Amino acid sequence: MKIKTKEAVILIALTIFLSSLVSAEILLGQTETIYNVGDDFSITITLRPQKDSSGFLVGDLRCENGEIEIYKNPYVIDKDAEQVVTLSTSLGNFIVGNLSGQCFIKTEYNNEEATSQLFELTRGIDLSLNIEGAAFNPGDKVNIFGTAIKKNGEQLNGFVEISVQNINFSFTGEVTEGKFDTNFTLPDNAFSGSYEIKARTYEKDNNDVLLNEGSSADVLRIKQIIKGISIAVDAQTITPGEELTYKIIVYDQAKESAEADVSLTIYTPDRTEFSKKLTRTEEKDSFKTELNYTPGYWEIETKFQDIQSSKTFLVEELRKLTFKLENRTLVIFNIGNVRYTGPLEVSIGGIKDIKEIDIPVGETKKFSLSAPDGEYDIEANYGVEKETLGTIFLTGNAISVEDLRSSIFGGNFATLLWIIIILIIAALALFIFRRLFRRKQIISRRSSFQTIKESTEKSKNLIDKGEKQEAVIISLNLKNPETLTNSEVAESLDRALWKAKEAGAKIYSDGDYRIIVLSQLLTKEKENLVKGLTIAQGIERMLKTHNKRSKKIINFGIGVNEGNLIVESKAGKFRFVSTGNTISSAKRMSSKADEKVFLSETIHRKTTGKVKSIKHPKEENIWVLDRITDRSEHSDFIRNFSSRNK
Repeated sequence: MKIKTKEAVILIALTIFLSSLVSAEILLGQTETIYNVGDDFSITITLRPQKDSSGFLVGDLRCENGEIEIYKNPYVIDKDAEQVVTLSTSLGNFIVGNLSGQCFIKTEYNNEEATSQLFELTRGIDLSLNIEGAAFNPGDKVNIFGTAIKKNGEQLNGFVEISVQNINFSFTGEVTEGKFDTNFTLPDNAFSGSYEIKARTYEKDNNDVLLNEGSSADVLRIKQIIKGISIAVDAQTITPGEELTYKIIVYDQAKESAEADVSLTIYTPDRTEFSKKLTRTEEKDSFKTELNYTPGYWEIETKFQDIQSSKTFLVEELRKLTFKLENRTLVIFNIGNVRYTGPLEVSIGGIKDIKEIDIPVGETKKFSLSAPDGEYDIEANYGVEKETLGTIFLTGNAISVEDLRSSIFGGNFATLLWIIIILIIAALALFIFRRLFRRKQIISRRSSFQTIKESTEKSKNLIDKGEKQEAVIISLNLKNPETLTNSEVAESLDRALWKAKEAGAKIYSDGDYRIIVLSQLLTKEKENLVKGLTIAQGIERMLKTHNKRSKKIINFGIGVNEGNLIVESKAGKFRFVSTGNTISSAKRMSSKADEKVFLSETIHRKTTGKVKSIKHPKEENIWVLDRITDRSEHSDFIRNFSSRNK
């Protein structure tokens, strides 16, 4: 106990000693947590001297990158008196210079010091830049708007500069109460691709010196629009049997070549369609001609959407014969592309005979050869073409070349025999055909009866006890389904459609369409209009958000229609049959919509007052969904759906 009492006495004495050394107490008031350059600054300083005192009260602004004296004034204060000083100044360029970061006020009076709480001194402005839309066509108007808030939370009244690289667009305007808005029109010949939009906002003092600034950037995408198509060929004239090489070239709005799948049709000289196929632009392809292709001007026609082009090339006339020996018969084939008329020279052992021949394209002509018994070399010559056919054994009284048409059977008994055999075979075939035809008729009657019976049984399995219900049909048209191979695109699409599943809807895949069905049997609610429109608008927003953030764009359109369906739920499976064009109308609207939600005239009338929609300027009986104004009917569902979308 004695030790503790002694320690307490020492502590009290030390306290009294230290208190005697303190000449004045300095108290500093509160500051804001953030100041922008140019803001007014004020802090109260309270001086409480322990004895009569006099001296300068000095206040310094100290930051991470430097300090500056902002206050100095003499004061004479009596003992036990109190002096309250308000340090007020403007944190303009003249005062702060290049000071920034974490700062505090340090005060000094009569060898006593005190510091304020930390605060941030900044020149920053939070700039939010927004583009109305994500992908644009050349010539479209682009609306740009945003907000500018200083770091201290105050709305900016200053200026904004906006520029778009490679389009030569720049804009300088005012920012009023933290908001700005402008627009510009894209050039008709703007290159396709992504463009960075840069924005800078700032404010200046009365001497036109910069106080605060902020910047932001966003990206807009200009679509590639095909404006022209042409066909390049490596030759204007070809001989039958040669190959024509060609390439399809398409041009966009900037006269740049583009890749696309185009249809290609080749026509004969009489405009008969010869071949048709799908080909890829910028890739060389070829057209191989045969010897008998019709001479004249052939045409290559290509088409992409509503743009088409054609190119003609000349297939020359080809007079071409070929020969063959069959026993003692010379067979002549016209393998050219024109009717062959003219003289033919046939040589039998050096003895020549001239025959006038007339052979249509693809036809043949035969000559019987005879000569005194022996072997002879056979040659044929027409024009500049000469062909040695070989050596054969001939019989006869004299050398001759006889047209087989001059006698009934060309002096050849074998020909008569073959004709008789062919006639017998034809008679037999006719008899068998008649027997088979009668049997097939009997089987067909039985089969028809069985088919009718089976069809009746199958039809019972479609819908047993269906009922007619009003249903909402949402059609999502995926206009570039090839992008679904990308995992990011597929994930975004699944996430958007999952919201419809959670609402109780059924989703069906129909080629490039996703059909969403909402009926009372599925949702347990009689009215599904507002819910369906909320789902459609949610899908639209989620896909637009994906397009804004991802390089892989989903080109889509949404159509919403209402009509009657015959529905049934059996063994846990939902079945339906459309009684009209409810689904086809929804698909048609979605195919026309471009990243928008189109509504039918029926839905517009029924949702007047609950949904704001705009009449389509060009399409009859189609309305464009703007926003849903009455959300009371399905408030819980909409609230949950909207929160998940966020």
